[in-house]
This record gives sequence, C-alpha cells and structure tokens, in this order.
Amino acid sequence: LAEAGQHGLKTFSIGFESVNGVAGDEFKYSDVIARRFDTDHHQIRIDTARMLPALDGAIAAMSEPMVSHDCVAFYLLSQEVAKHV
Repeated sequence: LAEAGQHGLKTFSIGFESVNGVAGDEFKYSDVIARRFDTDHHQIRIDTARMLPALDGAIAAMSEPMVSHDCVAFYLLSQEVAKHV
C-alpha cells in the first residue's frame, strides 16, 4: 500500500516482558519495516499482569472454540489497536 501511494498507514506490533533473558517482542524487526514503508507505527507493550485477566474476554470473543497460544495476545492487541483507529 505504501509503495502504491498510501500515506499515514497505521501499523502495530505487540511485545511482552522478557523472560529469563529471552526477548518477548520483535520490535527491532517491526521497526525496520515501519521505517521502510514510512508507516505510523505503534509499539504496544503488554505487561504479564494483563494476560490472565484477559483470558475470559479472549475466549468469549472467539467465533468457535479453539486452542491457540496467541489468542489472548491477539485479543489484547485488538483492544489497543481499537484506540488508534
């Protein structure tokens, strides 16, 4: 879209607290892409304390029962993105 002339495109990436020295985000990669395409990029940091309380809402938002390690993360990401669009 950016290469086709779309400007002000909003992009988002989500990150979590590091655990045992392992990074909980890929912001260095999303920053490269955001700079390359000149997007209005937002890094969303989610602290661990928000994960478990969001579980019920994430399950309720599913269109069908399923198991995925990232469903809570996408639920929280969606909540934050909704504040910007």
